[in-house]
Amino acid sequence: MFDGLLKTVRGWFSEPEPEPADDWLYVSPSPYRTAEALVDQEDRTAYFYLVTLKAPDQRWRQCWVRNLDRAPLDYEAEGTETPLMPFEHCRHPNGAEPLSADRLSALWLPAGDGVALFEDDELIAFIPPWSGEDDFWGYARDCKGQSALAWDLAPARGEIDQRLAEARAFWNAWSSRPIWQQSQPQFIDSAESVLGPHSRYFAIDGGEWPPKALLVFEELDDWKILVTIGVSLCPQPRVAADSVDPSIPRRIELALAVPAHLAEDLLDQCIRGISGLAELPWAYGSFLGHLHTVPMSCFPAAKDGSALPAAILTNRHEMLPMIEFPEIFGEPVQLLWVIPITAAERQLAIQSGSEELLSFLDHAPPVRFSASSPRSLVRNENEL
Repeated sequence: MFDGLLKTVRGWFSEPEPEPADDWLYVSPSPYRTAEALVDQEDRTAYFYLVTLKAPDQRWRQCWVRNLDRAPLDYEAEGTETPLMPFEHCRHPNGAEPLSADRLSALWLPAGDGVALFEDDELIAFIPPWSGEDDFWGYARDCKGQSALAWDLAPARGEIDQRLAEARAFWNAWSSRPIWQQSQPQFIDSAESVLGPHSRYFAIDGGEWPPKALLVFEELDDWKILVTIGVSLCPQPRVAADSVDPSIPRRIELALAVPAHLAEDLLDQCIRGISGLAELPWAYGSFLGHLHTVPMSCFPAAKDGSALPAAILTNRHEMLPMIEFPEIFGEPVQLLWVIPITAAERQLAIQSGSEELLSFLDHAPPVRFSASSPRSLVRNENEL
């Protein structure tokens, strides 16, 4: 049912959806192509999984769905790959009917960090963004109480139903309205109201959904400014789950200041770096925010020849303008400036805190390399 809502969105994809592998009963790729929801059914049990494809070292998130065999009195011995749910937590202690692939559908959360599993129109399991924390993995309709394999779905239905309603509205908006066509001129107007007319426009989405672009502004005295647009159309993963600071936004755009006469090959290098950074949250199931430091190998060397292998992100800098973008789906958009930093400066941020490093950088020009750098660093995509 809900897979149909994404038909238009998936039409942006350059490659066809993968067919379910023989080893899995059901496979649902995330719209971002960075994760998969999988249903595994064996002789005794059925389990629901969410796996991040570009971060294989991350722990798989799994949730028990149902027993197909008689429930044991207690948990099985450690090491059992797909353990049965114990009797006291199982709504069908004698075993339930096997799942049928043609009756299953998945509904992804807008950030791609959670997914719900439906049997026909009925919700039977949900892996939320906070799955994997404090021995909690997910919710299942056929579970009773709170077990090590899943929690009862019923007590959490109010919050879950609200999240799923927001997800349906999000995907329906992409399917029924040209969100990018409506937002793109608004983003451009917001940036141009501060920086003047843009001189160049680059699509940085590779022709795939979600759409996003980068603008270059050159009518400034000493700088060029690179600004992304469209990144904020999709919420960042795990902000609510990982952040204790409610001010961290789910929706961001990125900006970088470079020398006005930066060599074309070095400018292209920086554009590729910002494009890669704009993909990072959804590729790795994380988020970017004010005072975060990130490894980046796209920057030319500093004016003194030292390498700039990282960057600090900030929503404020005394020498840099701020752009107020329109709200997206009722949520604010925060512009994060990307400030290149040396290895020693990143170590300072690690040891003393990013605030101390930012206080130092507030009094230094944000353009940290020359227009014709003595050497440049080749971008390593594995670092993004």
